[in-house]
Amino acid sequence: MAQDEQSPRITPGSASPSAGGLGHADDVDPEAPPRGVHAMALVRWALVALMAVIAVLSVSYSFGLVASDPASAAAAQYYCPMHPQVVQDHPGECPICSMTLVKKESEGKHPGSDRPTLAEGAGLPADATAGEHVGHRHNPSDPYFCPMHPEETGVDANARCPVCEMRLEKRPAEATPKTASGKAPADAVDNATPGVTQRSSAMPPVLGLVPIELSLDRIQNIGVRTAPATLEALAPELRAVGFVSADESRLARVHTRFSGWIERLEVATTGQKVARGQVLAGLYNLELLPAQQEFLAARRWSLLATGAPAQPPMSGESIERDARARLELFGLSAAEIDDIAKSGKPSRTVAVVAPIGGYVVSKNAAQGAFVQPGTELFEIADLSKVWVLVDIYEYEVGRVRVGQTAEVSVGAYPGERFTGKVGFLYPVIDSSTRTLRVRVELDNRSMKLRPGMYAATVIKMDAARATVIPAEALVDTGEHQYVFVVKRGGRFEPRAVKPGQRGNDKVQILEGIAPGDVVVTTGNFLIDSESRLHAAIQGPDAHEGKAEASTCDEAIDKAAFPEKYDACLACEHVHRGMGTMEDDCKNAITRPWR
Repeated sequence: MAQDEQSPRITPGSASPSAGGLGHADDVDPEAPPRGVHAMALVRWALVALMAVIAVLSVSYSFGLVASDPASAAAAQYYCPMHPQVVQDHPGECPICSMTLVKKESEGKHPGSDRPTLAEGAGLPADATAGEHVGHRHNPSDPYFCPMHPEETGVDANARCPVCEMRLEKRPAEATPKTASGKAPADAVDNATPGVTQRSSAMPPVLGLVPIELSLDRIQNIGVRTAPATLEALAPELRAVGFVSADESRLARVHTRFSGWIERLEVATTGQKVARGQVLAGLYNLELLPAQQEFLAARRWSLLATGAPAQPPMSGESIERDARARLELFGLSAAEIDDIAKSGKPSRTVAVVAPIGGYVVSKNAAQGAFVQPGTELFEIADLSKVWVLVDIYEYEVGRVRVGQTAEVSVGAYPGERFTGKVGFLYPVIDSSTRTLRVRVELDNRSMKLRPGMYAATVIKMDAARATVIPAEALVDTGEHQYVFVVKRGGRFEPRAVKPGQRGNDKVQILEGIAPGDVVVTTGNFLIDSESRLHAAIQGPDAHEGKAEASTCDEAIDKAAFPEKYDACLACEHVHRGMGTMEDDCKNAITRPWR
């Protein structure tokens, strides 16, 4: 017991001497926190702080308070200067205008910003080095040109515009007339590009309309289509539809001048061909028998009176002549009367003969039928010549005259044409159809043309060269007639015109435009609405031609260099609001400007 009391006491938390100062597991305080708690707390608060920083940066970047990371800015994007909505991450061409996409630069820098720019109200740079225009061609006789920069031309179909890198397009054939030497004449400069036209007759402005300017996007969305006014033969032929009819001068109707019964019918069917003088029927008549007997008696009396000297001279012959005239009044021919005189007996029936040769087109006679004077027995038509009756519109009447050649085709003989002449123009226009009937006379000895056939007719006109435009380009309100002329830079100018003849979906223009003027053919009513809206906004001064000041007036002498002045205006109209493209376009115009 004494030994135990002298041994040392080990308390919780104290180290055993034999343990080298290290306590055992049962020595740990059960209320102390586990190991690593403080380290995990530090990590947790570090993550919360990092997420807060990321959230703050995201919000700042979305509101533009923080600039983009240089690494992300390095990802290049390409866009179309003419259609900024077209953006992609690789080089290529604009699917709308085939223009080469331009790389987007940082901090507002634009392609070509190192070039001298044109300040507002300042003139164009006076000194331009030769290197700025390397590769630029300004030859109006070149077959290709840039639609956006008409002064830029080329000879290669695959070439591109040095200003906007747009693929060159082929120039319309009418726009570059050439002389015998192969060079463009002096006045061909005005026709070198679309919208540059010859001078035309002055016409008063169209009331309620003003010139307007539309962007390329709007022009494409509207679906505007254009066509040039050309100098060509205006519809050398007129097409119309008619029908074949018998020649009215070759119709004959067969009647009797006495009543009687048909005892003999020689022609029993309609359509039968008969010859002139052919017997059609034989009629019995009670009144005709006494007339024949009187004629025979007068003839015998004339023969007996020839040798009697006591009788007055020519008395017998006069009686015979009177009796013969009576038979002729009944419709008997001289040959029939001679046959009666030769036989010495009256004929029971009187023959009804055909007055002309042709075809029986109508028959009202029947065997044993009773007929009276005025009854039509037969109608005969000579179809060796026929008519084609054609209806033409009222506005075409002035182009048709007697004697013009006409070609007729019918469905029964496709590919075969029958040639005739215009024989007559009827004097009255049909008030319901507003058409005039024209008669075409044709030879029909082959009997291929039959009355009642539909006939497509082409009347050959006298070829006359005139300024013509597509018919859909003309806006006709009844009181005013006008067109929209296309100018440079998306400008559309309403111009009053005086229309002439029409044909083949084209209309002749007598005054207002000249060959080479480009007019709107599709979408002109939408442009008309836009023009009227602008005119209403501008008020009564809309037709005075007031325009905003342009830097081109100060930089270029309009009288000395009208082509360069027009090109400068085109640059302003097309590229305004597109950064430095307007200045680049103007800098590409060849010097001198004054």
